[in-house]
Formats: sequence, structure tokens, C-alpha cells
Amino acid sequence: MQSGFNDSSVLDYSRIPPRLKDLLRREVCLLDSKEQIEAALIEFNEEHREVQVTRPPFFFMRKSAVKEQFNQRLSETRNTVEALQKGASKLTELLPRLHVWIFEEIERYLLTDNSIFLNGLAKYRFPVDWARMLKRFEYECQQFASAVDQLHQAVSALQPEQRLAGQLQIMDMVKVARARGARMDLEILTLNRISILQKSTNPATALIETPVMNCETQSARVAMIDDINTRDLLARFIARFKQNTLATQASFQKQVQIASTRTTNDVLSYVESIWDIWRSLAVHEINPAQMERLLIETERMLEKHEQA
Repeated sequence: MQSGFNDSSVLDYSRIPPRLKDLLRREVCLLDSKEQIEAALIEFNEEHREVQVTRPPFFFMRKSAVKEQFNQRLSETRNTVEALQKGASKLTELLPRLHVWIFEEIERYLLTDNSIFLNGLAKYRFPVDWARMLKRFEYECQQFASAVDQLHQAVSALQPEQRLAGQLQIMDMVKVARARGARMDLEILTLNRISILQKSTNPATALIETPVMNCETQSARVAMIDDINTRDLLARFIARFKQNTLATQASFQKQVQIASTRTTNDVLSYVESIWDIWRSLAVHEINPAQMERLLIETERMLEKHEQA
């Protein structure tokens, strides 16, 4: 077992949250289905080629029954191959999206319930996890800033006599800004926890602490001020947010560089290592009779999650 995996409570699969366990089962289902489809695809591709080889010579001179029989076999194998290719393509598209969600859930759980992960990050271990967290932080910054910018533009386009009440499109934009703000708040709180730990051990290179702006409630509160000052308040809010997170991103990038150059990294990704263990346990909870239902549900779940 790799260094840092001596915490039996973390490895206890029965303790992980139900939603995470459900996602792990769905991943196993998708991976197993993909493997089965790819195996069948090899088989039916070969069968299709064999049918093509059996095409009778002087085909155009053959009796209608012979031609019809050959064309039917050729069509059946071709249709099967196309259906399998479509299924494989769908799974290839779904798996990376599901993995993004699982990464988030495992990371959130470990940061809440596991000191090894948090302390390891503070000591610049797990460089792959550092790089992934940076990428997500930058993405969430961009998404939240874009949501508030769009809200600002919509409010600015209103005439002075127009009130926010009844502006359904703007209300929808407020909901989007709140949702993106909630995700941004989680990222900031996580980074600040790491920053506090680093300041006690590595103050010279500690991650810069980001001012907590309460992005979820603040963006919505400012947007709902129904007077002429709303657009100015929104503009100042988003400018302050961008200024604060710009400094954090620069500091964050330095953390990733430090972690990537440390020669003592024994585990490149704590999240992926734990995930491998849990995945091997989730395999035993799959009911083959439920696989088709899980596949259909998973696609719908991903769409709903990504729109949240």
C-alpha cells in the first residue's frame, strides 16, 4: 500500500456518501458496457468482412433469391456494427463528463473528512491534484465572472422606468449567478483552508488567502436592488471579484509549480489512488439486470448536473 494510505476510515467504502457511491457504481457500469461493446465490435466487424468476402462472383447475374440473401446478411452485420459504434461513441463521450463529477465529489469528501489529503496539499504533495484544482478554480472564476457580466449587461439595457420585478430573463440570470457563486464560494473556502495550514509551516511560500466575498448571496443581493444604482453596484462587485481572484490565480500557479518539482512526491494523486480502491469495491455492487437503466439514467443525471 502506498505511503499515506494508513487511514482505515478513509479506505472504508461503506462510509462514503451515498451520492458518491452511486456515481462510482455508474462509472463501473459505463466502463463495463464500453468493454463489452468494444469486444462485440471487433467480432461483428470481422463477421461483416467475412460476409463481404462471400459475395458470389458475377453477382449481377445471380438469381434474385441469392442476391437478396446476401444483401440481407450484409445489411444485418453492417447495421449491427453501426449500432455498436454509436454505443461506443456515446460511452466515450459520457465517461469524461462523469469523471469530472466524481473528481469533485471525492475531493469534497476527502477535504471534509480526511486530514491526510488536506495536510498533503499544504506540504506540496499530490501534484496532479494540485494541477486539477487549479484548472477547476480558473474555470469556476471564468464561469462566475461571465454569469455576473451577463447579468450586468442585462440590467444596464433596462430603461430607467423599468423595474426588475417581472423581468423573467433577468431573474433567470440571477439564479445562474447564484449557482455559479455557490461553486465559487466552495473553491475559495477550500483554498483558504490550505492557506491557513501553510502559513503555520511554510509562510514564505504560502498560498495567498482570498477574501471571502460570499459570491452566491452577494451577486444575487446586488442584482435584486431595484434602483438606478444596481448596474454600478454590479460593475464594482465583479471588478473587485476579478481583482481578488487574479492575485489568487497567480499564487495558485506558483503552488502547482512547487508541487510539480518536489522530488519527494510518493503519490502523484491522492484522489486517483483512493478512487482506484473504491472503484474495485464498487464492481461487486453492480447488478447486470440494472445496467441498461443505469446507462439511461446516467446521461440524464449528467445533463441536469452540468446545468445546475
